[in-house]
Amino acid sequence: MDPLDEALAAHARAQQVLQTTREALHAAIRDALRNGDRQIDLVHKTGYTREHIRRIARELRPVARSR
Repeated sequence: MDPLDEALAAHARAQQVLQTTREALHAAIRDALRNGDRQIDLVHKTGYTREHIRRIARELRPVARSR
């Protein structure tokens, strides 16, 4: 395997780890919101914007079905 192939493989592995940890963080944020944590406290703790926290929170709600 040449250096470029090795770097590409390492990058792909890192992206997978990032996706997994991001999903875990979002699940923890949703749990905190369910448990009554204030949005502003999560903004300060995570560094995310209020809008991003709201987007994550919307994942809590079921999607309305169209008929």
